Amino acid sequence: MSNEKSWSYLAKNYDKLVKPPSRPCKEQLKIWDKIIRQKMGRPAGNALIGNALILGATPELRDLALKNKLYTWSVDINEAMMEAMTKLMKRANIRHEARIIKDWQKVFLPEKYFDIIMMDAALNNLLTDAGNKAVIKRMANWLAPDGIVLMRNLVIKSLKNKKTVKYWFNRIQKKEAINFGDLSLLFRVDSGASTLTKSPSIVDSAVNYQKVMKQFDGQNKKVKIFLEKYYQLVGKDHKKFFAYEKSDFEKMLKKYFKILPVKKCGEHFSCRAIFPAYYLKKKHHA
Repeated sequence: MSNEKSWSYLAKNYDKLVKPPSRPCKEQLKIWDKIIRQKMGRPAGNALIGNALILGATPELRDLALKNKLYTWSVDINEAMMEAMTKLMKRANIRHEARIIKDWQKVFLPEKYFDIIMMDAALNNLLTDAGNKAVIKRMANWLAPDGIVLMRNLVIKSLKNKKTVKYWFNRIQKKEAINFGDLSLLFRVDSGASTLTKSPSIVDSAVNYQKVMKQFDGQNKKVKIFLEKYYQLVGKDHKKFFAYEKSDFEKMLKKYFKILPVKKCGEHFSCRAIFPAYYLKKKHHA
């Protein structure tokens, strides 16, 4: 199962449509930056001090690795996405970055090599349970013995307690402090319109949009404006991602990694509700 068509569309419109927290915000990047500096030290001069692996083409994470003088390996299956995200980078440097167009389940990378592995919702783009488990195992193999993983992943705390679509409509109408980026995630993961019905399962964004629209009576202007923008993001194509209940996802991680305490982003609602940050170290037997 592939997202290739929808990713190619999104690549052309990414900067316009994808806003934090659907991409890393400044607060989250500061948290990651502090952890990287604690591990690697503050770089002096132009010498590279380590190696980072980025699963995906997220420009903010690639910039962060290059800023900290890490030779950066960026791996993404979609060439159009890699090219588009490279144009959004502030520190693009072909001499200090290897850009690899390859499936994470098939790519050859050195084992026990990377000081830091970073990703942002990368595992959500693997549309099978087997794919998630395979890449998590490969991450443990690629990571240096004292390396760390910094990542975010969409999960739901409890499938039994999803919010109703009308609950989120009311939040929009009351102008409560949730931005478009938050809502575009919450409607797909934590609402009655979500196709996330068991753990794990596929979230189909276009089907979600259709279900949300069926519950809109056309009356409220604020909701209408949101839904028009939401259609541009998710309604045109069947962009899919894969999600677990939080406990199931963390059980997979714990097979190979220790989950360490990490400061939470306080800027966005969904970061606290459905898009947690993870700071991982490899277990000795991994």
